[in-house]
Amino acid sequence: MMSAQKVIEEYLNDLGIGSYRRLAKIVYKQQQGYIVGLTQDDCLQAVLDVMANREMQHAMLVAIELDSIAQEAANHDGGVARQANPLIRLLVKDDSNFGVDERIAMSVAGLYGSIATSNFGYLDKVKPGVIGEINDMGKNGARVTTMIDDMLCAVVACAEADLAGGGL
Repeated sequence: MMSAQKVIEEYLNDLGIGSYRRLAKIVYKQQQGYIVGLTQDDCLQAVLDVMANREMQHAMLVAIELDSIAQEAANHDGGVARQANPLIRLLVKDDSNFGVDERIAMSVAGLYGSIATSNFGYLDKVKPGVIGEINDMGKNGARVTTMIDDMLCAVVACAEADLAGGGL
């Protein structure tokens, strides 16, 4: 039986993220002007700490499963499921009225306080770096990424909040 962490890492690798360093790079770019002496290794450690959080792992697993179910349904039946199942349709389309992806990500960000919550909103809007790449996969129809792109925003936002709160 694979651990939650292993499932998450394999899924992110499959998406092309490769390592948490790409998320840490976003953290570094966002926080370097606010934290004296901040290094990319500090940012990577903050991302790893966030990813070790049980609630974050559980939310990531939900996001992965929902995106995967929607992707599988879209792949196997030529899109029939998208018409028959409203949830699949919302996930495949990344419908702007479907706010569950943001709500799950914001609930996890809320565990890290107001800095994480406000940073999540910013990250969700601008989708920097690898987050934008993952979001674009969903927008161009290459892959269902409705849930996971918001969860990546939450990971970065939580790591930023951890560092801002003295996580160094």
